[in-house]
Amino acid sequence: MAHNLSIEALYKTGKTTLVASTLGSLADGSPFLGFREVHQPAGPVAVWNCEMDADDFDDYLVPHVADRSRVVPAHLRWRPVPLLTSQPAREETVRWLRYFGVAVWMIDTWTRLCAWNNIDPIDNAAVARLTAYLDEIKHEAGVSALAMSSHMPHSARTDRTQERGIGAQAFSGWVDGMWRYTRDDAERRYLSADGRQIRLGECQVYLSPDGRLQAVAGDREQAAGQQDSWVVASHVRMHPGKSGNEIWKAIGGRKQTVLAAIADAAGSGFIFSRPGPRGGDAWVPVTAQV
Repeated sequence: MAHNLSIEALYKTGKTTLVASTLGSLADGSPFLGFREVHQPAGPVAVWNCEMDADDFDDYLVPHVADRSRVVPAHLRWRPVPLLTSQPAREETVRWLRYFGVAVWMIDTWTRLCAWNNIDPIDNAAVARLTAYLDEIKHEAGVSALAMSSHMPHSARTDRTQERGIGAQAFSGWVDGMWRYTRDDAERRYLSADGRQIRLGECQVYLSPDGRLQAVAGDREQAAGQQDSWVVASHVRMHPGKSGNEIWKAIGGRKQTVLAAIADAAGSGFIFSRPGPRGGDAWVPVTAQV
């Protein structure tokens, strides 16, 4: 809300899927990652797809966005927009944003935008000029918020101090909030966020069988060495009252493995069952007994 945001992702973590999930929550008002309330913007969400073919990008949107009328994509893989060096490009951008009444503008990715404008992402002075232009364009077009996806350096895979967007300090100083999307050696994904009026403790993110991103509580340390029962217990904390079949369909994997994990979580005292619909069990966290 009236902020600049960076979505910083490790290479091949699933950045575009996260962008599509965010677009869906903003457009539809659906809970972000299945659990976090969303303040739906007054106008549509525009997204500049700078790296992918239109058909490929649209495939990412399908599972996540129900109301496509509230998402305005511009497929620009072969159409660079040099905002810094071309006044017509800047004027056309403002006109385009105004025409659709865009409230939130997403650009995927920062690296490609820098390349279009002959900017080295590690050049502080040049990055400061480009980000200032973006703020001016937002103001002229009446855009409330801007979200920019960016890549983390490859060194972030083994060094957590490198979990930040590639490039100049001027970029991280410009944004109001930062999302960090990473994965561990077991290919588990994690998201965290901080910044001005922004805080999300690290949570584990997974892809449900219907192709949508969901999250469960717990950071990397909590997940390390944990069994499937921990994932089940975390899911039940976020989505209490589900049957065993519903939990299995949400988490995915082998049904017998998930049902066994439910039994383990119950035996460990993390969850318990209540009578559910049609005589079945409805699983809830232990805190729900209070």
